[in-house]
Amino acid sequence: MEPPSDALLQRLRDWHLCRPADLRRARGRVRQLARDLPAFDSVWIDALVQIGCLTPFQARMLESTTPEQLLVGEYLLQDELGHRRWTRSWVARSLSQKQIVVVKRLTAPREAATEVAARGRELVRRAANVPRADSILPHACWEDANGFYLASPFVPGTPLSELLVRRGRFPATVVWHIARQLLAALSTVHRSGIVHGDVRLSQIRLTKAGRSVLVETGYRPVLTPEIHLHAGLSLESYDGVAPETIGVGRAPTPAADLYALGCVLWQLLAGRPPFPTADPLAKLAAHQTRVIPDIREWAPETPESFATGLLQLTARDPQDRPTSAESLLAEWGTPGYSSRSTVATFLRQFQETVPHLQAPLTAGTGRWALTAAAIFAASGLVWALADRGTRTELLSVSQRWLSTPQQTEPESPAVPDHRLPFPPPTADGTVVLTEPGPYSVADVRFAGNLRITGADGINPEIVVRDQPLRLAAETVQLENVRIRFDSPLRQIEQADALVMVQSQQLTIKRCDIDTGLHRLRGNAQVDPATGIAWKLFDPLVAKAGQLRVVDCRFTGHGTGLFAHGSARQVTFDNLLQMGTGPLFAIAPEAANRYPVCEFRQITLRESGAAVRLFGEKQPADRYPLRITAHDCVFGLQQRGGAGLIEFETESAPAWRPRDFVWSGDGSVMTESAPLVVWTDATTKSRSPIETDDWVFDGLARGRFTFAGLPTANPDDSRIVECEVPRTSPTPPGIDPERLRR
Repeated sequence: MEPPSDALLQRLRDWHLCRPADLRRARGRVRQLARDLPAFDSVWIDALVQIGCLTPFQARMLESTTPEQLLVGEYLLQDELGHRRWTRSWVARSLSQKQIVVVKRLTAPREAATEVAARGRELVRRAANVPRADSILPHACWEDANGFYLASPFVPGTPLSELLVRRGRFPATVVWHIARQLLAALSTVHRSGIVHGDVRLSQIRLTKAGRSVLVETGYRPVLTPEIHLHAGLSLESYDGVAPETIGVGRAPTPAADLYALGCVLWQLLAGRPPFPTADPLAKLAAHQTRVIPDIREWAPETPESFATGLLQLTARDPQDRPTSAESLLAEWGTPGYSSRSTVATFLRQFQETVPHLQAPLTAGTGRWALTAAAIFAASGLVWALADRGTRTELLSVSQRWLSTPQQTEPESPAVPDHRLPFPPPTADGTVVLTEPGPYSVADVRFAGNLRITGADGINPEIVVRDQPLRLAAETVQLENVRIRFDSPLRQIEQADALVMVQSQQLTIKRCDIDTGLHRLRGNAQVDPATGIAWKLFDPLVAKAGQLRVVDCRFTGHGTGLFAHGSARQVTFDNLLQMGTGPLFAIAPEAANRYPVCEFRQITLRESGAAVRLFGEKQPADRYPLRITAHDCVFGLQQRGGAGLIEFETESAPAWRPRDFVWSGDGSVMTESAPLVVWTDATTKSRSPIETDDWVFDGLARGRFTFAGLPTANPDDSRIVECEVPRTSPTPPGIDPERLRR
């Protein structure tokens, strides 16, 4: 058996990666891996990874064409923590001191490299005089052809951003203890003339001992003292930018650190940032022009003294904030052993299967938000989110939406559940389903952009029974998954929606949603479940309310997608709907403003309405309901009186022709189906509405023929014959090629 090459042996020896005894232990693994083939260096490296001498990252580097890059200064890299446009971070080990550190490389533009190096050396010089505190500062720096490096001690702990995603908003008592520890850390570094400059959830770690530690103190001001959109910062970095530092070329100050800390504490209590939007420019504008509300509007259980302190920390005018971290710490009290013990106990609860967090005082039992939204819409009690009292109601509904309701009926016999557990998101908010499934559901919350996707070549299945899949994030994207309703016992109380989403934007690509047939609760038949129910965190945020559904199939008797009326732009592109329910249902907001709807190459086959509307009043004159349809096929069910547009209200709608704008080209619908119908919300009876004065541009009625019976194969739902004059030679409806899985 061939030994490792001399070059590999020298690196393993010089970098203290393994001992001769480790090589002897690896021989058996090498024989298993190589079999009858030569034992190349790659085989030895794989064997050393298996016995724990090398990390996978080190193995990749040793097998690369530049293995020397594994050594940076006197530090041997062990694993990569992450990278952004101008930075890259690794966990490393000092060859001389055997100390585990974090090495961060700052790659500044050429014209700024000298200034970055000077600021970095000054930071290390000041850090040498800072006494030990819960704030991690660099202790070494150097420079080479690749950039400027800073090394700081490694702290094994869990970032607050990860904990917030896993468990949701924190109890006020725990946040108060964390706040005092962070104030103590900031007080120490501020006295030494150092500003953290980037206080956010990802930069705060909780250790097993209950310490709240600020990492990368001073790093961001070294790279870019000024805040602007091209600084290469993460979206999270804009959640706590002090208004006085935006666009004025001013470096961060201790007052800016206090503002950022206030935003962090506000987010821990509320479960969302003060201004949840995916647009950095919108975040900066919000910090400059809007006041962060009293946290008690989102977390009513917050003690008055703590809430008052947060109002001071998040004041837009730095003169209204505490004069220093030390002054506020004197008011709240210096943290001690009891503070660390409380945080440590809280952290241990994250290892438990069942959460034991203190329930918010306003939390209650009840139905999910989909039912609540429908009741609000039908009764006219819709949300006016700018109102303070209604914002508290939104919090209450949000808590019911994202919390597990209590059992209200006797428990049914236990049913074996063989579904795979739903995996948690990675640090960048990605959930990749690598098995065909079926997967169970979960409550997934993420502070940034959440993406749930099936692995390449796999169309995994998520099976919903009595609980929905709940998703809460700034933006949510579902891609390449199948979500299906299935309950082995018809008497089980089942989910009102398969997926409940709370986000500012929602994108659904290449997904199959199956809501199933009519269901039973006890002996009573109930309406089928909704496929996806969506609501916004804050409709007042610019660019919020965008919904896109692309290359999807909706089947079953339930509503395909339900949205609250604060949505602004809704787009359906190449979608197939087969079932008796409507494709899109919407309840208007208080101002009776509806989203702009665009349909492109959608096919409804034996389906309910394209759009179902709740609400007693017609839109305001300046906000008509606008629908654009291009090359669509609206094959409505022949029985039941389904119409293209359906109103479901207690009294007949008083809409005028000017309240409704339909435009487009090349779309066809069932010849005998009515254009608009009214469904009595009490009796469920349907009546057609006179539409002689209504305009449906680009829509024609006539006969059309599908290629086959309504099956899961999209080729069977393409149009092969259309007796309607059209200008395009291409048949209307779906593109089956894009719907094949």
